[in-house]
Amino acid sequence: MKSIYRRHLAGGMNSPIYYQPSLLLQHQDTYFEDFICSEQAEGSSYMLRTVGLRHCEPDYRLKRKVSSRYAIYYVFSGIGYADGIRVGRGDVVFFDRQQLHEFFSSQSDPCVYAWVTFKGQQCEWLLKSIGLFNQNQVYRVDEPNVQRIYGIFYDMLYVDHEDSCFSEETYLEASFFRILAFSRRVENQDAGRNKYSLHAKYIKEALAYIREHYSLAGFRVAQVADAVGINDAYLRALFKQEIGVSIKEYVIRIRMDKALELLKHSNYNINEIARMIGYPDYRLFVDVFKKRIGLSPSQYRKASDQKKK
Repeated sequence: MKSIYRRHLAGGMNSPIYYQPSLLLQHQDTYFEDFICSEQAEGSSYMLRTVGLRHCEPDYRLKRKVSSRYAIYYVFSGIGYADGIRVGRGDVVFFDRQQLHEFFSSQSDPCVYAWVTFKGQQCEWLLKSIGLFNQNQVYRVDEPNVQRIYGIFYDMLYVDHEDSCFSEETYLEASFFRILAFSRRVENQDAGRNKYSLHAKYIKEALAYIREHYSLAGFRVAQVADAVGINDAYLRALFKQEIGVSIKEYVIRIRMDKALELLKHSNYNINEIARMIGYPDYRLFVDVFKKRIGLSPSQYRKASDQKKK
């Protein structure tokens, strides 16, 4: 019986075959989808759809995708971002079907990941059996299981089994189940890595960082994102969603509040106050202050002094 799976490499060529596992992370294919299901078996309980490996280019980005399939990514090296969450070696990313998701690579340390996509009537039960259900998730597996998963992908993708006694279809699907078995999400293991529970943590850490560093003259959103450990674009969107204003606007508000306090209760001159709250350009500080408060800093100080008398 002919297998419903076919080998496929972007560009139409057959995948290369490597006989040493160490070569799996060293080859130069930036996109490699080895086995792809060429047929849809109607009513099947489980159906492996694709399996492959990607050596990400620095600018790689999977943008706001929704799929009818479940997908699991296994990060083997480098740094990536799954829905804004920083992931590295040992991290497993589960993307639920019909749920919006993104994945992109670090520019400075591009990641390498393998993946499987699948669908079928009994997949929900199968996923629950390994601790996954109803939402995109990120979690970690321990190093021995990383090595086991790595070895199974190597065997599926790079070892030629054409002369073996078993059918290719049965072998691939059996390997798929082995990958899932080693991907079990242990209860309470790295529970904080779930992306939904991480939102509050990210915002809390971002607010703390901003309050401590808002007075830096070269303050940038990217600095906050690096401190928190997520992508800056994702942090911008999450911050606006949770706080209601942009990070830039939030920083300006903190700076203006501090400026008002210093103008009221200190003897620092206006140029000194500008530098103290992160504006080395005195004129920029005056312009921002006047736009926000309706008075220049000197006018505000004068009015405050008159109220004290």
